[in-house]
Formats: sequence, C-alpha cells, structure tokens
Amino acid sequence: MKIAVIGTHGVGKTTLAYQIASEAKKRGKNAIVINEVARRCPFQLNEKFDIDGAHWIVTSQINRELDAKAQKTEFVVCDRSAYDPICYLEALGYGSADFRQLECFANEWMRTYDHIFYSIPSWQKLIDDGVRSTDIDFQKLVDDQFLYFLSMFPENNVHRIHDYAIFGNNLEEILSVAFK
Repeated sequence: MKIAVIGTHGVGKTTLAYQIASEAKKRGKNAIVINEVARRCPFQLNEKFDIDGAHWIVTSQINRELDAKAQKTEFVVCDRSAYDPICYLEALGYGSADFRQLECFANEWMRTYDHIFYSIPSWQKLIDDGVRSTDIDFQKLVDDQFLYFLSMFPENNVHRIHDYAIFGNNLEEILSVAFK
C-alpha cells in the first residue's frame, strides 16, 4: 500500500502522514513515512522555485519511494507526492518543454499511489518556519493548481480532507479509507 498526502504548504500533510503510519503500525503493518524532500532541496523554494528544484524534488521523491519498495515496506505514506513540485511551478507560470516533460513523468508516477489524500486549506495565517512561504496569496495560487490537477485525476482513489479534520478528532473516517 502506498499513500500520498498532497496539498499546498501549511495544511497538515505531515501530521496526517504520521497519523496514518502510526495507525498502520498499530495494525501490525511494516510502515514508514517518506518525509517531505523539499526541505533538503539545494535549490530555491517557494516564490523562487524553478525547474532545477522541481527536477531534484521529483527524482528524490521517487527514489525514496523506490527504496521503500525495494525494502519490501508494506505501508508507505508519502508526505507529498512526485506531482507536488509541478503544482508549485504551474503557480509560478512555468510552461517550457522541459517542464512539460517533467509534468508528464510526475503525472504518470501518480498512478503508483493506492490512495491520495488532498488536504483542503482553511486559509489560516501561515507560521514562519524558515522554509515555507508565509504569503497566503502564493499558497492560494498553489492550491488552485492542486485543484486543477485533481479535476483531471480519477476520483476513485482521491480523498479530500479539510485541514481542520486532520488536527481535530475526525480522523476515524480518514483512517477507515486508508485501511480499506
């Protein structure tokens, strides 16, 4: 089982990823979380993000997922997906041929996830953690790209969750979907 938790920054993806993995372990599964690789990216992020950073993040994400598969991990929970950097570049207006090739590659990789959990923002003030942008307008531009992407993706494995549910006591429904 491989799950991706996607969405713009500051919407509870990491929290949800760890909650799902924790529940998998309680159920006796060999589970891991593949942490967001962007935090280790040597290239600019957020409003200065570019194609080099996207290539680095996409390939790093996929390599970590393949490592988990090679180790025969039963339950892989990804804090972001290979497609997330594409949404950030789209928000910034990229459209080069190189970008389109990377977009197609990342789009195909999305088919490898059994479930995709999209965290719907509640548009609260973003906390400055030294990495993520605190510009809510930029966050909204990125989220628009996730919504556009999801409109073209098969709905049978996409689950939309409000970020307040991730931090609240409404996890039972979320977890029941992950463990069907």
